[in-house]
Amino acid sequence: MRTLILLAACTAAPPPPPTPGCDPDAPPPPASRPLALLGDRVSDRLEAYTIDPLAPAGCLGVDENPGFIDEPFDLAAFGDALYVVLGHADSYTSGTLLKLHLPDGAKVAELELGEEPSMIALSADGKRAFVTLFRNLANLQGPWTKPGAVVEVDTAAMKIVATSPDLCNAALGIALDEARGRLWLACAGSDALALVDANTLAVERMIPLDDNGTPGSQPAYLALDGKHAFVTAQNSGDLWIFDQETAALVKRIAFENGTFPQRMALVPNSRALLVALDYSSALGAIDTDALVVADRVPLNGLHPQGVAVTADAHWALVTDERDLQRPGHLARVDLGGLGAGGAHLDGTALAAVFPQAVIVLP
Repeated sequence: MRTLILLAACTAAPPPPPTPGCDPDAPPPPASRPLALLGDRVSDRLEAYTIDPLAPAGCLGVDENPGFIDEPFDLAAFGDALYVVLGHADSYTSGTLLKLHLPDGAKVAELELGEEPSMIALSADGKRAFVTLFRNLANLQGPWTKPGAVVEVDTAAMKIVATSPDLCNAALGIALDEARGRLWLACAGSDALALVDANTLAVERMIPLDDNGTPGSQPAYLALDGKHAFVTAQNSGDLWIFDQETAALVKRIAFENGTFPQRMALVPNSRALLVALDYSSALGAIDTDALVVADRVPLNGLHPQGVAVTADAHWALVTDERDLQRPGHLARVDLGGLGAGGAHLDGTALAAVFPQAVIVLP
């Protein structure tokens, strides 16, 4: 949720303590793959962890501006390239897309995108990146009334191809449906989804997310599985599910009141979608065929934010934000027996302040 970033950025917090085994000025040392890589939003670090065993493998500082938080908000990787969305660069007026060379952490290029870039979606060939612009810094807790947008980037040249017109208020989550040439956007300030032509960046359709006409659902993050579009709605505490082809609403799955669902991840070669349930300290597992909650994995007081799953579907890696001032965690969840009550929290490793986005490097 964008509110947490903005409050953290504007609150004078003590410098984060060093992460064990991590020198923020040194590139990550070679480590066996797969690796979990996370972004620490308040600490301006990228941290790498071996997954089995779960242990710190190194870190890379992305604090380019000591006077404020650069905020690595989202991550994506393709081949040897790592893309980092930095939300608050240039005195909070214009953030950037940072491209790094994964083998050694070297900076390849950095591109200014606009006000408050947030989430990134890569094309299957890695040649195009689409990044949302949130654009609502002036309203820390809402109402978010300023229109957001999408930027398309040529990742090889690291040049902006196009910036959309104003699309919807506070554009946050984004997902690319390449088969239909369509972008799905979660518009947190409009309580709506925007369906956008991926070639022209024009709005095809707006889909309200309200509760019998009452606004306030606050859609945040998106996931596509080829059949359905899944959207976490933070204020209403539920999961909205749409037909990916027709965009018709198929179902809403209600979590308990105040759950505050966050990011999601599909489990490879399965029918499972994992949803981070922040205030409930749990992962919800959705059966993507039956569209029901098939399992729930307690996280013992952690506040889950980001979720990533290994290619063999053995482990889920979950970031824990804690309280934005003290170090958070990276948690490992054993997915064995998921759907039958067997999945469980397997261990944690200390991270720096406010880890959120996490990806797995195969």
